[in-house]
Amino acid sequence: MQNCIFIKDNGVGSITANRNARNNWLTPKICEEFITGLSAWIHDDEVELVLLDQFESNLGIFAGIDFRALALTNIRAANHINRTLKAMFELYLFISSYPKPIVSLMDGVTRSSGVGIVTGTHFRVATEKTIVYLPDTGLGFAPTAGTSRVLSGLPSQIGTWLAFTGSRITGREAFDIGLATHYCASHELNVLRTELRTCGIAALDRCCATLEPREHPKAREIKELFSGDSAKEIKDRLLNGSDWAKSQATRVVAKSPLSLKIALRQIRTAEFLDSLEGIAKLEYRIASRLARTENFREGVRAALIEMDYCPNWRPGTFVTATHDVVSEYFMPLDELELKLPKYNDHQKHLMQLEMA
Repeated sequence: MQNCIFIKDNGVGSITANRNARNNWLTPKICEEFITGLSAWIHDDEVELVLLDQFESNLGIFAGIDFRALALTNIRAANHINRTLKAMFELYLFISSYPKPIVSLMDGVTRSSGVGIVTGTHFRVATEKTIVYLPDTGLGFAPTAGTSRVLSGLPSQIGTWLAFTGSRITGREAFDIGLATHYCASHELNVLRTELRTCGIAALDRCCATLEPREHPKAREIKELFSGDSAKEIKDRLLNGSDWAKSQATRVVAKSPLSLKIALRQIRTAEFLDSLEGIAKLEYRIASRLARTENFREGVRAALIEMDYCPNWRPGTFVTATHDVVSEYFMPLDELELKLPKYNDHQKHLMQLEMA
C-alpha cells in the first residue's frame, strides 16, 4: 500500500497521507514517495499548485521523525539511521526549493522536524485544531529538517522559548508569529479545497479569515528571558523571574542539558547561514551523532516507552555538558558528510529516483 495518495484535479495536485496510524511519521518510504510524486508534477502543465492534505482520522499533517523507532534501532545499524535522517533532509530541501506553490493544511498536530518541513512550503493554513510544538530537547535530540532556521527567524526569541520548553502553541498563535501564513476555521477547509481548484491561490484570500498578526502576550518577557548565548544564564533568569518565568523553568530543567546547549547554538548559528543546504548539513551532523547516544535512547525511554518521565541525562548538568562536548556535535563528518542532490535540476533527480 502506498503511504501517500496523489490526485490531480483541475490544476491542483493534492498529496494526502494514507497511513493507518494516527501519526504521519516521516519514514524513509513516505519521504521517497513525496519526492517522487512532487518530481512528476514539476513539468506537468496540468498542475499549477500542490496541496499537502490529511485525512480527518490523522492527528496532523506531519508528526516529524519517529523518535521511538529511531531510538530502538541497533546502534550498530548505521545505514538505517543514516537513511532515515538523509531521507528527511532530502524531503525538506526538495519542498523548500519546489518551483510551484505548495499549500499545507495544518489542521492538527505539527511537531518536531515536521515544523521545518511544513514551513518550507509557500503557504501554510492553520486552524483552531492546529497544535505546534517541539519536544526534541526533552527527548535528548535537537531541531532537525530546517527547524533551527525557522526558530532563528521567529520574533522576540520565541523560537528559543519553543525549543527550550516544548510549549504548545495554537493555530492562531502560529499565524501571529509567522509559522502559518493564513488562518481558516477547520469546518471551512472543504470550501477552501474546492476554491483552490476553482480559482487557484487566490482562494486563500477569499476563504481564509482576514486577520492582523498580534504580538504574543508574553513576547517582551520571552525576549528578555531567552536572549543570549548561554543556556545556563537562561535557566537562571527563569528561576529568578516572575511566576510565569518559574513555570517555564520547570519545563526547562526537565530537558536534556546537552540538547538545550546544542539547540541554542544551532538557533544562533542558523541566523548566519544563508543557504538551505548549509542548514541541512549542520543539522545532519548533529542529528546523526545524537541518534547514536545513550542520552537520546534514555530520553525516548522516559518519555515514549516506559513513560516514567524521569530521564537520567548523560551528561546531566550544564557544567558537565561542556563547550568542548557540545562542539563535537558540530564538527564535519568528513566522508560521512551529508551529500544531497542538486535541487536546481529536478528532472535529473526524478530520473535518479526512477533508476534506483
